[in-house]
Amino acid sequence: MDSSTGGGVSVPPMKRFRRDELADPTNPEPSLVVHVRNLNPKATEADLIEALGTFGLIAYVTVIPAQKMALVEFEEIEAARACVTFAASNLIFVAGDAALFNYSTSQNIQRLGFESENPCKVLVITVYNAQYPIDVHVIHQICEPHGKVLRIAIIRKSMMQALVEFESAEIAKKVKHAINGADIYSGCCTLKVEFAKATRLRQGNSSGQ
Repeated sequence: MDSSTGGGVSVPPMKRFRRDELADPTNPEPSLVVHVRNLNPKATEADLIEALGTFGLIAYVTVIPAQKMALVEFEEIEAARACVTFAASNLIFVAGDAALFNYSTSQNIQRLGFESENPCKVLVITVYNAQYPIDVHVIHQICEPHGKVLRIAIIRKSMMQALVEFESAEIAKKVKHAINGADIYSGCCTLKVEFAKATRLRQGNSSGQ
């Protein structure tokens, strides 16, 4: 097709924009992921789970204290929608401060390290603010009431973590929902519980090392 005008001036063809290029970052489409702004820089994943858990099951949380923001991924779009709709006309307090909520332009949060977004029978448990010793017996004690534990592996690097294998992915999911965001001891040893990339643990890992 001739792209020139009647006056002989050449006109460049229209650019074909991708859908994400046309997206308005100030008014994003509904997403499983909610963007939290104006967040108390001392707020933790556990604080967000406590504040937003009433809207629905939370799949994943990541906090960026330096930017006073966080991303919260819900398991169902209805839960994310309920959170954003409620926040539009009500204050939601996280760690004592009112925060701002809107849909993220991302549809899911990238998992890091041992963590995975895919449900399986192995959980990775991270212990924040571990002021008391945490070993295999403590991890077993907090998990066993919610599902039979098969094996536990303790990982000590920059922070205390454990891989825990259960009989099925359904049991692991039940345990995750039961203890994620909880404190082992009052005011400390806060648990962040996610599905693991590993789908099973080797038999030798049951010793906890």
